[in-house]
Amino acid sequence: MILVGIGIRFDLFNYEKKVPDMADVETVHVSDTFYSLTDNPENLIKDPFINDPKTIQAVLDLHKEILDHQAHYTQSDKKTQVFLYYKLKNGHKLVRNYWVNTEDIDAEYASLYKMKNYKEKTEQIYSVNSNKVDKITIYSEMSNNSDFTISDPAEIREAIEIIKEGTYQESFEDRRKVNLYNVELLLPDGMYAHADVKYTNKKFLSWLKEKGYVEDTKATKSNIELMYVTAQADFNDGLPQPIEQTVSDLKEENIGIEVKDPEQIESLMTRLVYDYEESDYAVMIKHKNEGNVQAFGLQKKDAPSFIKEKLEE
Repeated sequence: MILVGIGIRFDLFNYEKKVPDMADVETVHVSDTFYSLTDNPENLIKDPFINDPKTIQAVLDLHKEILDHQAHYTQSDKKTQVFLYYKLKNGHKLVRNYWVNTEDIDAEYASLYKMKNYKEKTEQIYSVNSNKVDKITIYSEMSNNSDFTISDPAEIREAIEIIKEGTYQESFEDRRKVNLYNVELLLPDGMYAHADVKYTNKKFLSWLKEKGYVEDTKATKSNIELMYVTAQADFNDGLPQPIEQTVSDLKEENIGIEVKDPEQIESLMTRLVYDYEESDYAVMIKHKNEGNVQAFGLQKKDAPSFIKEKLEE
């Protein structure tokens, strides 16, 4: 922590155009905050530094792209934080922190996100010893009424391996999508690890169904009471009142569309993102036996044709 503090004090806000040479880098850490390097007993990733040469090169490419765009940013830009901490072979350290427009670095971050070593150093699931997990609790992202627990040791090991495999396969675009499940793993000494399950992890979803933990992982009219889609501008016009009232007003004015077809509902659920404020469309969902309406985003490039056709007539 002292080393991080020294690095922050002398390097963090120094935006000189310096990117280390690949030959000089021993290891590198990349994340969205320097807190990932603090001496926190709950931080399960004991060694968050990347040592794989291909992954290090992907970090360097990301760093170069960030510097190429730094001069173009304004205060109004939507930004994300990127924290870089290099350990060099000569014993020196180079620490940088940037606020960048996410769209400017998507391609480089997507390349980095493909790297197994990057995920192993940033995702808690890879630091978990499956033989030491007491139980797994799986929470539905959308509904409070479909949580369940896996306690059989053999099934715990199977589940963890399948989640790890699915996380390796997850793309940068998938990362932004809405979770189907949030997974909590109970470790010794009462500690917890967490993982996400997207709709894209078909193998894990099939495993849950095969083991009898769920009847169906699809989102259909049987568990969704309302799904309503509108252009982002129309949704914003209804704020800041409660979302329920906004949906009611939109329906009354015949703005937007209600989705009722089960296949169309399932198609939309696999494409949703959390950030509805920066999306082209807003998707409002009310699950059965749930009191509130949730709002999610849908980008035009991801939208099914039936949405674009009806909302752009």
